[in-house]
Amino acid sequence: MDDREVKAATRRCRECVACCAELSVDELNKPAGRECEHCTARGCSIYAARPGSCRTFRCAWLQGLFADKDRPDRIGVIFAAQETAVGQVLVAFELWLGASLEERPARYIANARRGAIPVVIFHHGTGKRSIIADHLQREQVDELIANVRSARGHEVTRMRTTVRPLDGAATDPIRVRRGPAKGGQ
Repeated sequence: MDDREVKAATRRCRECVACCAELSVDELNKPAGRECEHCTARGCSIYAARPGSCRTFRCAWLQGLFADKDRPDRIGVIFAAQETAVGQVLVAFELWLGASLEERPARYIANARRGAIPVVIFHHGTGKRSIIADHLQREQVDELIANVRSARGHEVTRMRTTVRPLDGAATDPIRVRRGPAKGGQ
C-alpha cells in the first residue's frame, strides 16, 4: 500500500463537520452554507445512520490526499476531485471567505494548476466562483462550466463566474480573475 492508500484507509471525519456546514444534503433538505442540525462539537450525531449522499461523499483529505494537518476544518477549504468532460477537476469549497488564498490551500491550488488540472473555487457566502484553467481553450471552459457540479449535485452554472480570455480571442487559453470584473460582472 502506498502512503495515500494508508491515509485513506485510516482517516475519519471525527469532529470535522466542514462538509456538513458548507454542502447541501438533499435528503435532509439542508441547503448549502447552512450548518446541519445534526452537527455537534464531536461530529455528526447521526453518523451511523447518515444519509446516502453523506456516506458517498469523500473529500480529497479523506481519500488520502494532502497532509494530515490539512483536514478541511483546519485549512478552511473542502477539496474534492471530480471527473468531467474536460478531465479531472479540483473543486474547492471555502469555509470562510478568502480561505482558498491562505498559504496551505493556495499551495494545493497552485500544484493543481502546475499539473494542468482545472480548479473551481466556490467563494464562501458570495454566490460566486472562480475557475482557474489556464491550459483550456474557451470552448473547454464553456464545457467545464456546463458540466461541473458541486459535490452534492447542484449545477455550478447557477453561480456567477468571472472568466476572462488573455487577449479577448475566443481560442486563447483562459485566465480567471479573482473578484468582480469591471462593470460589476
